[in-house]
Amino acid sequence: MRVAAVLLALAAGCGGDGGTNVGDAGTSSDASSSGDASSLHGLLVTWTANPALPGTLKTDLTVTSATFHIARLQVIGDNGQPMTTSPFAISWKIEGGGDPGIVAFPSAPSGLYSQVTLHIDEPLLNTSYEITGTAKVGGVTRTFQIHDRNSLNIDVKDFNVSLAPGGDATVPIRLDLKDAIDSIQFDQLNEENGVLELDTTDPQMENFREKLEQAFKKGP
Repeated sequence: MRVAAVLLALAAGCGGDGGTNVGDAGTSSDASSSGDASSLHGLLVTWTANPALPGTLKTDLTVTSATFHIARLQVIGDNGQPMTTSPFAISWKIEGGGDPGIVAFPSAPSGLYSQVTLHIDEPLLNTSYEITGTAKVGGVTRTFQIHDRNSLNIDVKDFNVSLAPGGDATVPIRLDLKDAIDSIQFDQLNEENGVLELDTTDPQMENFREKLEQAFKKGP
C-alpha cells in the first residue's frame, strides 16, 4: 500500500482501563521522508477505496477527490482500545495519488480487535468532509462538490484481527462511495459559480449522509 496522503504513527498504552495514549508522531506528505509501510509496526489501520479513487464510480459519474477530517479514531479490542491523540485527515486526490497513510499504534496491547470507530468532524474548518467529481446532467458533464458541516459517527464492525505480543496486525478499512454518490439527484442541486453544490442545508443531504456512513466498510 502506498503511503501518500497522511502518515501518522500513534502510540497507545495498555491496561485494564482500555488503554491510554502516550503521544503521536508528526505528519508527512510522502513515504520517502517518513519511511515506507514496512517500517510501521503494531496495530495498523489501513485505507483503500473500491471503486478506486480518484476514478469512475459508474458510467458518467466520477470522483476526483475525497477528504475526511477525522477528529478521533479508536480501535476496539478485548484487551484495549487504542485511540489517536490528535486530529488528522485522510484524502484521495489526483495530486500525489495513492491511498491515505497508515495509522499505526505501535504500543497497542495484544488481543482480538473487532471494531473501528471514526468521529469525522472539523470544527475549525467548519467542514467535516469534502468530495468533488463530475456527473452527466441532461447530457452535459457537470462538476459537483459536496461539503458538510455536520459530523459523522461511524462504526466499522465484524473484524476478527488478532494481535500477538510483539507482533503486527492489520485492520483494513475500505471506502465505497458508489451508492452514496449515485443516490444524489444532481439535476436538483443548486449551482454556485458553475458548480453543482450539495451542502449541509440541502434537502438531499440527510439521505446522502446516511449512505456515506455506510460507505466505510471492513476491508478485504
